[in-house]
Amino acid sequence: MKRLLVIRSNKESSWGSCKVISPNLQECYRRLKGSTCDVRFFEIDKDFLREDALRDDIFIISLASEIKDFDPTELVFVDHVPHVVDLLNFLSIYIPIKDMPPFVFHVYGDFTFYSQSWSNISESLKGHSVKFIVASEAQEKMIKSFSNKDTCVERFLFPVDETEYYYDHDERVSTRQEAGVKDYEVVILYAGRISLQKNVEKLIKEYSEIFSTSTFPTKLWIVGAFDDFGAPFQGVLNHEGYMFSKIDQVINSLPENVAASIKFWGHQPKQVIRELNNASDMFMSLSLYHDEDFGMSPAEALACGVPTLLTDWGGYSSFVSKRWFCNLLPIKLTPFGHELMVSRVLDFYNLYSLSYINKIDRKRWSDEFLKEFSISAGTEKLKKIIEKDFEKFQGFNWSLEHFARVYWSVSHGKEINVHLTPSDDNIYFHVYKNYISGKET
Repeated sequence: MKRLLVIRSNKESSWGSCKVISPNLQECYRRLKGSTCDVRFFEIDKDFLREDALRDDIFIISLASEIKDFDPTELVFVDHVPHVVDLLNFLSIYIPIKDMPPFVFHVYGDFTFYSQSWSNISESLKGHSVKFIVASEAQEKMIKSFSNKDTCVERFLFPVDETEYYYDHDERVSTRQEAGVKDYEVVILYAGRISLQKNVEKLIKEYSEIFSTSTFPTKLWIVGAFDDFGAPFQGVLNHEGYMFSKIDQVINSLPENVAASIKFWGHQPKQVIRELNNASDMFMSLSLYHDEDFGMSPAEALACGVPTLLTDWGGYSSFVSKRWFCNLLPIKLTPFGHELMVSRVLDFYNLYSLSYINKIDRKRWSDEFLKEFSISAGTEKLKKIIEKDFEKFQGFNWSLEHFARVYWSVSHGKEINVHLTPSDDNIYFHVYKNYISGKET
């Protein structure tokens, strides 16, 4: 019987998506417990290495004791903070890495942020039994591009809780009634952070074009909090209130009737997000966030059967299937940055307008998506990954060390880093070309 020691944070992440991802992932591991697996959880303080050295040492000694007592067949790391490299560096004081069980690392979008840490521990991990579990096809390509050998990487797309996100027609009707939306009106939804790289400003501008050409009355609902996180790894910092001011300027520049059709809902709890997904007619995200490794908001929309338009960027391409309604906006990396084929936004809207979509379609799309992306489906997929034999890690190659050196070569978030600005002729291209799938939809 496999014995899994799952190491998790004792506090939820400050990142909105990880507040959902980590509990859902942990639930998959809980469900593995039974005839084939014994699963234990060990909690590490989220603020490990930040406040109290004595307390940190107590945590690590306790973890070392748990490993010796439980004798796990593998150590599983499910959270992105505290970072796994920091934990292993301190744990190795008490148990040498070569004497530790095989490692299972669930990799998040901050892999590039911690590229220096991963590069530094590469030699220590070489020859050890390892599984890097990534969240999308794009992330799999990226990690493999940094590795000496195309091994030790498994793909496990983060699951959606099927008890929280699903299609409910009665909920659709009641939510639209409460919001004053008529049956014939078309509601476009965006949910997520309102931040620079999420391109909400561009979405609003494209929506204005839709509004002016559509034969149907349309509305745009934007759900989420304003976030002034710019692109610090490129040297782009936003001052407090920047995004609110930027979006406010865009709204004020629109014709009055267009501006009146846009509603900002702010941050909302899960139940309200599900209700808004069910009430909407399509979901759009034009995000080009530099580490869009998955995309929980699009996953939640698709779980509610919403026709969805996404950029062909990062984890978004993993959602495309003929079993539900999800299209991609083509992207190219040019000398001047990302080239996004925004004409496809109106094409997608027109395709929706010409399609007779009813509650049966929405329910079918929801059910089909959840067959692949629910916690129940994820548990079965995770079981197969855990049952697979481990391979010996051959280490990261020179390109990760080079990327890490460039990544931190200037004062992080203080100075424009020309090597990491979107372009087709620098290191950004060599790393992030892996985020463009080129899939036709």
